Amino acid sequence: MISCDSATDYDTATTTNTVITAAANQRHQASLQTIAHDRNLAAQEKLRNNRERNREHAKNTRIRKKAYVERLKITVDELCRERDTLVSERATSANLMVEIHSKRVDVLRSLFALRASYNVDQRRELWSSLLDECCFTCRLPVTPYQSFPSSEVQVSNCQRTIVGVDAMMNDVASNSVFLDSIVNRQRYPKGKIKFHYKLVTDETPIAGNQLMARWSMETLNAKQCGAHSELHQNGMLFCKFNSSHKIVSLEMMFDVMAFMLQVKMAMGYDNFNDVVIPNTVQTCTKEFYYPMVMTSADRPFTITKVNGRWEKLTGYKSEEVVGKSSCSILQGKDTTNEDLDLLMRPVLFKRPSCAMVTNYTKSGRRYRGYLTLYPLSTDSKISHYLGLTTFVQWIDKVGENGKTGHTDDEKKCASSSSPKSDSDNSNEASGGENQATSSSSSSDFPASGSSSQENKSNGIKEISTTPPNNEKQSLSSLTSSVSSNGSMSGNASNSSDMAVVGAPTATTGGEEKESGANDNVEMDTSI
Repeated sequence: MISCDSATDYDTATTTNTVITAAANQRHQASLQTIAHDRNLAAQEKLRNNRERNREHAKNTRIRKKAYVERLKITVDELCRERDTLVSERATSANLMVEIHSKRVDVLRSLFALRASYNVDQRRELWSSLLDECCFTCRLPVTPYQSFPSSEVQVSNCQRTIVGVDAMMNDVASNSVFLDSIVNRQRYPKGKIKFHYKLVTDETPIAGNQLMARWSMETLNAKQCGAHSELHQNGMLFCKFNSSHKIVSLEMMFDVMAFMLQVKMAMGYDNFNDVVIPNTVQTCTKEFYYPMVMTSADRPFTITKVNGRWEKLTGYKSEEVVGKSSCSILQGKDTTNEDLDLLMRPVLFKRPSCAMVTNYTKSGRRYRGYLTLYPLSTDSKISHYLGLTTFVQWIDKVGENGKTGHTDDEKKCASSSSPKSDSDNSNEASGGENQATSSSSSSDFPASGSSSQENKSNGIKEISTTPPNNEKQSLSSLTSSVSSNGSMSGNASNSSDMAVVGAPTATTGGEEKESGANDNVEMDTSI
């Protein structure tokens, strides 16, 4: 049996344990509640902290975004300014290039215009304003139909190189003489070939100071001046400019043989040799079909050679004049200084020349002759001049005004038929030998402007000294001109008073019309 005390103790212990357990549970519960509360507080704090952190982060993000946007705006503004500057620079550069291109095209057009409008009064300043005085060069194919110094020829590549402004002006003068050689002087004594250039600048390749372009040339009134056809020429050019827009170098390319074929057909010749012009003393050994005289290139222009047709025309024998006289022996009171100036002024610059001049035969008979002068070279230096008379109009008829009788040679010359005549009546004016080009050259060769006077008192009909670019057989590089200002006259004086010396005329069938008389002087335009 368990004692009461033991039971009491047991109960007490049990109660105590219960109380202790309850207290422990309460404490545990309290602890759990505290933990749960702490956990709630921690979660709320965490959420609050997270919210605050997020707000701060969002705020910082907005600040960064704003700063980035500001920087982006600044960058965009800078890029826009750079773009605008670049566009403006490009536009300015493009406008500058267009302006430069326009200026250079204008320079080329002015160059062609000067070539087309050449006259003996043309000022050098016009050329020097377009060409570089220091180093200008012009390269083009050898042009046998034109007079040029032999020193310009580069045999290796069959090209000519023109050096300097003066040489370019000489080439233009030669071109003018050549074009006027196409005129039929018997029918149109005052005829003047008009021609122009076209410069094709569309899609022109440009690289720095270099420019390429197509060009073309055509005559406007060659058929109206007695030629069989008009002349056309197409080519390319390559040009270099300096910073002042002056031409430093010019290269012109075109088909020479095709153009010579046109010239041959236009002038009614049978072969290319008739188109070729001599440029050296050595090449002047062939027979000329015009009255020919050769003189020294310097004063006093002493006669060094004449042919038989010149002797018949002037009445002077070779032994009387060669090495002794100049062509001033053919001049008289009706030989005007204006005509001589027009003819001889280019000679002072060693250029080709042509003009209508009044001369006298040995017996004193007056005539108007269209004279053409070509410079000739010896050892690459111009040493002589070749004079050809391609047209003659007699002012004094045989026995007129009590003149002394003419020599038989004069009468024969006067009666010779003109080689390119359209009527038999024109045979009267010694056509064959009027190339008294030398006949019109004076020892002094005054230099003043040309005068175009019609001396009716001397019996001159329709023969006036228009600017010296008219003749039946001269040459020049027809490679340029924009608008030639020469006038063309379609009237000729009475065929009984004038004759074209030389140049065989092509009949309808293209054959030459020859005069059968022994004394008739007919000529091929072969030069």
